[in-house]
Amino acid sequence: MLKRLPLVIFVLLIVLLLEFVLLHAGFAASPVPGSDIQVGTAQMVYPNPTSGQFTLHLQEDVYDHITLVNILGQTIIDSEIPVHTEDMQFDLSAQPEGTYFYALYQQGVVRVTKKLMKQ
Repeated sequence: MLKRLPLVIFVLLIVLLLEFVLLHAGFAASPVPGSDIQVGTAQMVYPNPTSGQFTLHLQEDVYDHITLVNILGQTIIDSEIPVHTEDMQFDLSAQPEGTYFYALYQQGVVRVTKKLMKQ
């Protein structure tokens, strides 16, 4: 049991660090594990999981900015969404496989946060 204690402490520290990084990158923790913050209109990112290229599809003209961060909180995408945009393509081919989080903004306020997987 004592041999596992450092590993347990290490894992807990990593989880706390990730929560801190994501919170300071503009991503609030969801109230229910696995849930998303969504306010406003329908949107979709596909394919998810992706092998590199993915599309952001917006059904209405509500969001004006998108950011995407990796699991370390490093910003990978920080892009304005032009008015009247229905589809935007992005490329993660140069990024490693893993978990990414994107946020959609409306007038500087995060309205949607979701997870995107790259395989």
